Amino acid sequence: MPSTESERFELHRELKNQLGDFVADSMMNLLPNEGWTDVARTRDIDRVLAESTARFDQFEARIDERFRNFEVRMDAKFAHFEERIDAKFAHYEARMDDTFAHFQAQMDERFAHFQNQMDERFRHFQKQMDDRFAHFKGAMDANFEHFDAQMNVRFSESDRRLGSLTGALWMLGGMSATAFIALFTILATR
Repeated sequence: MPSTESERFELHRELKNQLGDFVADSMMNLLPNEGWTDVARTRDIDRVLAESTARFDQFEARIDERFRNFEVRMDAKFAHFEERIDAKFAHYEARMDDTFAHFQAQMDERFAHFQNQMDERFRHFQKQMDDRFAHFKGAMDANFEHFDAQMNVRFSESDRRLGSLTGALWMLGGMSATAFIALFTILATR
């Protein structure tokens, strides 16, 4: 029940008379200024605590729900984003495969054309070399035949001259032997 200011004053005065100034002042300071209606009781604190706990539990539940909803939305967005990225990579990979296949086909065609040109040039070069070697061989064969004919003529001439020289040497040899014997006889007789 609420107390009035006069009741408080009266209580203070009685406490002073009975217990002294210091104790009366200390006890009055322990009493609430406005009365007992402003003092919280244990059950009041328990009720406020229960209400606060319930409110915090509700708040936490709402936050948890919001985070779950946020996670679901983010998962869906990331899944959608991942699908789009996968589709784009598949698209670009297919384009790259087509581009590389086209490039490979062009390169194969160019190399085949280059190979054909090189084969044709080598066949042409081989034919030119065969023609030149055939011409050179023909010229060399003709030169050797001419040289062989000249050598045969010269050897025949040399054989003829050598035959004449041999006959002359035989003749000279016979004369030389006779002269040598005569010279030896003259020298021996002396």
